[in-house]
Amino acid sequence: MAGGGVSIRRLSKSYRLTEVIKDIHLDIPAGEVFGLIGPNGAGKTTTLKCIVGLIRDYQGEILIDGQSALGSDTVNHIGYMPQSPRFVAWRNVHRALRIFGRLNGMDLEILESRIDEVLEMLDIIDFKSKPVTQLSGGTLQKLGFAQSILHSPSILVLDEPMSSLDPQSRRQIRGIIQNLRERGTTVVFSSHILSDVQDIADRVGIINYGQITHLGKMEDIKREMRTTRLIDLDLSVDPKIDLASIPGVNSVDVTGQTSYRIRVTDGQDTDVVIDDIIWKVMNSGGSVRSVFPVTKSLEDVYMQHLGGRPL
Repeated sequence: MAGGGVSIRRLSKSYRLTEVIKDIHLDIPAGEVFGLIGPNGAGKTTTLKCIVGLIRDYQGEILIDGQSALGSDTVNHIGYMPQSPRFVAWRNVHRALRIFGRLNGMDLEILESRIDEVLEMLDIIDFKSKPVTQLSGGTLQKLGFAQSILHSPSILVLDEPMSSLDPQSRRQIRGIIQNLRERGTTVVFSSHILSDVQDIADRVGIINYGQITHLGKMEDIKREMRTTRLIDLDLSVDPKIDLASIPGVNSVDVTGQTSYRIRVTDGQDTDVVIDDIIWKVMNSGGSVRSVFPVTKSLEDVYMQHLGGRPL
């Protein structure tokens, strides 16, 4: 099903005297995968619960494909996976999914084939008749994801969907999310696993103390990750030259016998400085084994925008 967009206007939510979400404005267009990251207690889960209608006493407005998120018409268009999926203890996997499918208005015949389809997709078809109480944490997490996509929602909201999963299962979930995006599904998810955000998100929002402090396309953030004033230089033959004397070099730190971390002067083009380093090293009798700009990780960018506040 083609995705619908999500529009959030002046969203605020308080618990007694504590404001946990503060005046959030956000537009997520149809078919986008949007990643929400931030430290514990920043407001990620509360924001997602407001989107899906589990929290209704907020201030502001949330529109799902142009309609109020509080309206009954939007419910069956949204799939939601909570941070810690829970199921009635006495049900088996098949029965648990069957109940969710019926609650979402699915035709019984279509539902039965769809249950098998999503279980196969997640490689847990062998657990179809197993009681949910006997599932491992990772399999239970997969079951939570299965129920969220069972009715083919146009908007998928996932709270920490890849926690408790091994690397292979995380890769599997990432692949399914990418396939859903190609089919036009809008995906909004939170995660502490920054590498997963980097792999699948089109845009990222960083939330801190209830406010979106940074919003950008993943390609722009990756560009920011590449923007650095540091160069790592490794030589096979040391030159007879003071590296710090090269124009554009601010400082030089020795990191190994013939290895250096070079800081570029502010305002200088890093690529030009690298070219000058290579040329002057080689013309001074040195030999370059490797030279490359130091790139930031997504975690570096994240910490920069949070002012050092940890996940």
